[in-house]
Amino acid sequence: MKNILSLGIILLAAAISHAQVVPKPPVRYKFYVAGAHGYTKHEIFYKSPSVYPNSTTIGPWKPTVGVNFNERFSIEISRWRDIEDNEYKMSASGTKLDGTPVREYTGSYSYSRGIPLTGRYAFTRSTSNRLKLEVIGGISYVTTKASLEERRIEGEEEVSYEFVSAQSSNLYVSAGLGGRFQLGKHLEIVGDYGFNRILRNVDGATHRQIIGNPTGLTRNRSIGLRYRFNFKINKPTPKEDAAE
Repeated sequence: MKNILSLGIILLAAAISHAQVVPKPPVRYKFYVAGAHGYTKHEIFYKSPSVYPNSTTIGPWKPTVGVNFNERFSIEISRWRDIEDNEYKMSASGTKLDGTPVREYTGSYSYSRGIPLTGRYAFTRSTSNRLKLEVIGGISYVTTKASLEERRIEGEEEVSYEFVSAQSSNLYVSAGLGGRFQLGKHLEIVGDYGFNRILRNVDGATHRQIIGNPTGLTRNRSIGLRYRFNFKINKPTPKEDAAE
């Protein structure tokens, strides 16, 4: 009888000890914000058919907000920093046969904005690995405004003036690989490398003229920091009955 009682006590103590050392499941942070440095390049097709398409590179800063749906899948929306370029310069100068000075001026302006919506899927579900590799893909919306100004002055007289402006808004599909390394409880390093392609039927010869290859693929890449967190909403404490 004593042996049975002793065995029961030993088993009970072992069960209590085991219950005390069982680790708590890791906290899953549902939301995150990030800031990254990099660039993204896109082919640009303008609304006006008289303006020839070209390409634009947007960067170098990209803020991001995202939501983790589980340990492997998340969706985020970003905004590539608006890039603006404004230049006005003398493009040529000389003298006519009668001695009249000639000057030609060229001015250009361009403005681009990119907004990507991206899904991220980790190759592994494990929460213990500090390094995670991901496949990424999504849709980007890019708008561009551009203008070109040319004028010719002979002596003190402006003999010709031309101004052309154009706008564009295009959708692109993107895909690539990403990686993130956990630095601490909330902080991670995040890096992405991928390709963009315009959602438009364009022949290979046109792609080659714009970006130098017939595939229509352009690159995007970035590296930055991500901060993970949760919202905690405290429930209001019920008021006590005045009668009590």
